[in-house]
Amino acid sequence: MTIVPLLWLLAVTLTAGWQKIFSRIPGWDFCPMRPPSLARLQEARSSPLRGARLIFNDRLDALMVVIFVSVVLLVVLSSAWEWLQILRKRKPAVVRESPFVETAYAN
Repeated sequence: MTIVPLLWLLAVTLTAGWQKIFSRIPGWDFCPMRPPSLARLQEARSSPLRGARLIFNDRLDALMVVIFVSVVLLVVLSSAWEWLQILRKRKPAVVRESPFVETAYAN
């Protein structure tokens, strides 16, 4: 049963992505305009370049999390769609594996 590990990985990955974007716990989120992160940015007020770099990095990290979570969801949903088509017999199950070739390295 490969569905159980898949569901576990999806739960962990999507929960982590959600928390990195929407968490209210200081230091967990990437959105710099939230109140927990404002304290960190006010510390960097003495150096405007550092503050701007922190904001840019947080926004870039949030964008990357959104992209990665979107890719994970796209792969899982497209795979589920293919499996449903095969299980409903609307699409034939085609295996595209290469035949076994014995090599001298296997000894």
